[in-house]
Amino acid sequence: MNMLTLKEKRQHGRVDFPVEVYNSKWFVPYQWHNEEEIIFMIDGSAYFNINGKTILLNSGDCAYCRGKELHSMMLEPGQAVNFYALLFDLSYVFGAGDACGKYLSGVRIKDFFSPGVVKEREAIEIVKNICSLMLQRGEGHEIHVKAQLMQLFSTFLKNDMYSENEIKAPRYDKNITAIINHIHANFSQKLTVAQLAGMAGYSKSYFEYLFKLYTGKTTVEYIILFRLQMAENALTETDKSVLDISIACGFPNVSYFIRTFKRYYFDTPNRYRQARSYNHASATHHTSPKRH
Repeated sequence: MNMLTLKEKRQHGRVDFPVEVYNSKWFVPYQWHNEEEIIFMIDGSAYFNINGKTILLNSGDCAYCRGKELHSMMLEPGQAVNFYALLFDLSYVFGAGDACGKYLSGVRIKDFFSPGVVKEREAIEIVKNICSLMLQRGEGHEIHVKAQLMQLFSTFLKNDMYSENEIKAPRYDKNITAIINHIHANFSQKLTVAQLAGMAGYSKSYFEYLFKLYTGKTTVEYIILFRLQMAENALTETDKSVLDISIACGFPNVSYFIRTFKRYYFDTPNRYRQARSYNHASATHHTSPKRH
């Protein structure tokens, strides 16, 4: 199975400081990356999927996704969320030959932790501190962030927020993953469930069952969301017209594109572009970078 096209292409952080935090209000497509990722839900609630396991994240909750694990976060039309995504290279925290790294061997950090559990609340506060340090990026923030990451893993171990000998091979279906690759590569083309199910070699009903299991959305919903993400990128990164973007992203007509965009982004494409252009022009170094 070729998972390469599902790998997120963006480099997170710097070569000498592979840590980054993103403030996002949008969905996360089915993907993977080398870095560990911690999601902290600031406001709202959404389902976060890790290797086919779905977790409901409410305000204040965290999810932990290991490096190279397939994951996604899907939203409904009109669903508003606001979350931090903290990504870091584990080898940066525990380098080769580091005596501390042995304590993580054969250990899986909990996928989910909540402020309602006293022992887990301590870890969440550290995650929030790291995000704050990354957003402020004050003098010497790299040292403080690395120290806090070490403290975070110490808290995981101290508070038994892990399981032993449960590191399993990623849960995925190679045919479904191949279809998601195909969608990502051909999102501008006409795509039907029957066509995609046939390519996977499954009946339409079984294909839909598996697809939703791994992505959290039906095939049609996922295609729409991915097309919208590509359209949003084009709106903020190019000067193409709304009509050209709608055609390039596979929408049947511009009216449908505008209606659908507004259902998810709470604004028309033109107004969204104008607002983002203004915000970008007035942004300071305290603003977290755009991820999706």
